[in-house]
Amino acid sequence: AGHADHPGTPLQIYAGITIKFFHFFRNNKNIVEDAIVNPEWYLFRICITSCFLISICVFLVGWLMMRFTKNIFFALLLQTTHLISIHALFFSQNLMTEFILVTTGLLLAPFTIAYAFSTNNKSGLRIISVAGILYGIMVAGKISSFPVVFVWLLMANNLKHRIYFLVTALLSFVLFTFPGWHYAPQFITWISNMATHTGSYGQGSEGFADKIQYFNNFIIVANNSWFFTFTFLLISFLLIKKIIVNFKVISADQKNTEHAIKYYRTLFGIWLAFTVQILLVCKTYSPHYLIPVHLLIIPAWIVIIYENNKLISEIILRRPIIFKIIPIVFTLFLLTRAVILYDFYPGLKQPDKTLLEIAKPYHYNLVLLDCGVTAPFPQPALLFGVNYTGEMASVYFPVLEKNYKDFYFVNHETGKLKGWTTEFSPQDVLKNEMTILYYSTDDKFNIDSLKWFNENFRPDSILLSYKLPNSRESITIFNLTDRSSHQ
Repeated sequence: AGHADHPGTPLQIYAGITIKFFHFFRNNKNIVEDAIVNPEWYLFRICITSCFLISICVFLVGWLMMRFTKNIFFALLLQTTHLISIHALFFSQNLMTEFILVTTGLLLAPFTIAYAFSTNNKSGLRIISVAGILYGIMVAGKISSFPVVFVWLLMANNLKHRIYFLVTALLSFVLFTFPGWHYAPQFITWISNMATHTGSYGQGSEGFADKIQYFNNFIIVANNSWFFTFTFLLISFLLIKKIIVNFKVISADQKNTEHAIKYYRTLFGIWLAFTVQILLVCKTYSPHYLIPVHLLIIPAWIVIIYENNKLISEIILRRPIIFKIIPIVFTLFLLTRAVILYDFYPGLKQPDKTLLEIAKPYHYNLVLLDCGVTAPFPQPALLFGVNYTGEMASVYFPVLEKNYKDFYFVNHETGKLKGWTTEFSPQDVLKNEMTILYYSTDDKFNIDSLKWFNENFRPDSILLSYKLPNSRESITIFNLTDRSSHQ
């Protein structure tokens, strides 16, 4: 019994299988204690496994595309599906639900193209059934990816195909959320609160969204990825153009008309998925919420190129080598851009571990953590995780208390220090001549602002004070003196 917010159960299943696999090769018999004491060891191997699986997915995307279209240009181009989105690239290898979105989104891409180009009803039914399974896993990973359904419902050839897609998607969703079924009432309440409150995760006043913030987020979304915005505007233009032309021209070629109708249904499905995702994301913006539709950018371009430019197809046949090189050059460009942007984000290279290296020569009796869920110490993340474990928390807390001692979280609101389960008065924790390491995520260390620094407890000397300039994380090591003991 545990966390099922997104619902996120496919990620939990994947992480659990990976942890058990790697634990099999360790001598430690207690898997719970081993994972809690060595979280970085397991996290590193999960991330490496995720990179390996994403690589396999990229290979399968190219292989399937070649099988479906016999076109190496489209196959190579489609393999850039997740590279086009910086957020998909950066989040995908982490132990986050975005890994599930990227793997399923990648695998859905060739099936989207295959179905869009398909004229065979029988093969189309097989494709849409596989797509339903992948979509069910995607939504089980993160419910906010549901707008992708519009692509398949609008692209489907007939009612039978739509029913097949919905049934397979529902069965897949139910199967992959099975470990979280016990959490269904809380999950429904959580979704309801988010839909009826203006803040993040169901917080704030009643209403769908704050109008001013919603508009500001819309501007941010438009500026977040120029390629996404340009693709959205291009599809909008093509659809508007089609509407205008339909008033003037009626085609007599039934076969071409049916083909054109399917093409525009596909484009409209992608456009609708884009639109709904944007409207949802503007409520409480975070760039990684756009990943599901970012993964539709390259499929959208392939559909547009295939349908609108017969000249390109002819050039590809005449100069095939050029069009094999173009996707490779495009891939190298995207990877180079990713490396440059990777250097731009200070948190991605874990600079906070520099703080631990600097603090190594110093001896301290107590660690005080003034932070949220991230730190160079494992305790904040472990506390965040254990609070989502439901009835299993009673199993994990004793292991945490046994293996992690001599630290407390700083609670500025109450002026108290919190351990794993209990808050303590500073007077019950702090001792005379104690050396303390104080970690802060936002350089918050200020002697006068801490309520537990009164006329008795005062730092006697600062041994180390260091702040990371980019992330503003800081550590301060000082000796504490209880002046009352000297009176």
